[in-house]
Formats: sequence, C-alpha cells, structure tokens
Amino acid sequence: MDYDFKKILYVTDLSENAEYAFGYALSIAKRFSAKITALHVIEEISQSTYSLVSSVLGEKQWDELLKRNKQDALNVIQQRIIDSCEGVCGDVKSEDFIEKVVVTFGNAENEILSMVDKQGFDLVIIGAHAVTAVGKALLDYTARHVVRQCTKPVLIIHLPNK
Repeated sequence: MDYDFKKILYVTDLSENAEYAFGYALSIAKRFSAKITALHVIEEISQSTYSLVSSVLGEKQWDELLKRNKQDALNVIQQRIIDSCEGVCGDVKSEDFIEKVVVTFGNAENEILSMVDKQGFDLVIIGAHAVTAVGKALLDYTARHVVRQCTKPVLIIHLPNK
C-alpha cells in the first residue's frame, strides 16, 4: 500500500507548541509535495455566558458588539498564523506549501473532524501543550476525541523537553 499525503490539516491554538508542530507539517509537505491548510478554532461562548452578558449589556448591544468584533478577531488571528508559519518556513516561500488559513468559531474537535471529512485531508497535525491543568484537560480531550474519531492519521506533536 502506498501512503501519500497531499492535503495536510495543521491545527493551531497559536501556542509555541503549535508553531513547533508546523515544522513537522512543513517537513512532511516538502517530502510529499503536499499542501497545508492551517486551522484555528475559536470556541463559542456558552449559552449561560451569553445570557449573563446580554442581560447586562442588552441582547441587541451584545449581538452588535459580537458581530463588529468577530471579523476583526478573525483577521488578526489569521495574520498571526500566517506570520508564525512564515517564521518557521525560513528560506522556503510559505505560499508554496500553505494553501489556506481558516479561522472559525465552534467546537474544536467537531470543526476539525468536519473539515477532514468534507475536504478530504490525508493527515492531521496538532501541536500539543499543557501549560495549565485546565489547558491540559482541554487539549487531552480535543486530541483524544480527534484521534478516536478521525478516519485519517493524526500526528500529535509535543515540544521537546528543554
């Protein structure tokens, strides 16, 4: 059986670990002449938080604030991902390997799995980190869920011990 990776989904949380993981994505993309899609998922606020804030600000004002700031946040994060990837690329042009950068709102594991299914990725690469106990729990949950449910190979990259 021939294993060939042509479409790589690189999942980033904008951490140092995720940037480190991009090095792996780039190395694999070079080896297989593959294209990388970078994905960052912004978790939606819970219904209880929405209710609390909208009751203080007023639902109309809260919705307007969210709408106005959502696109700004997407643009800033997208540019940060591009800058981070270009920093790792070094002498290589990032546009030779990065097909697109996607920033979306939702549940991280569901968004990752949905993109893999709908866009036919051959490999998923996730940078793992555990700065806090809460962060470790969230990462472990997301990574475990993706590994268990994904129909394609998932590579989880940890920072080396310093």
